[in-house]
Amino acid sequence: MAHSKLAINGATGASVAIAVMKFMVAGITGSSAMLSEGVHSAADTRAVQQLAFVPVTLTAQPISSSPQSELLAPPDGLDDFQ
Repeated sequence: MAHSKLAINGATGASVAIAVMKFMVAGITGSSAMLSEGVHSAADTRAVQQLAFVPVTLTAQPISSSPQSELLAPPDGLDDFQ
């Protein structure tokens, strides 16, 4: 799990750096297209955290302690087919 969080933090840092650079270039050139790209990169940064960090954090918990444990449990009688 430590490697997963390291990769996610690296991806988040890279996304932040890209967004900052695009905003800087937009400020220097006055390009509205680059400004919109900066906004897009900032949104990607948030998406990285929501789509990657949250599932990695949730999967670190044992199934029995998660609130979804009843949903993830096999149905009754499933072992009858083995």
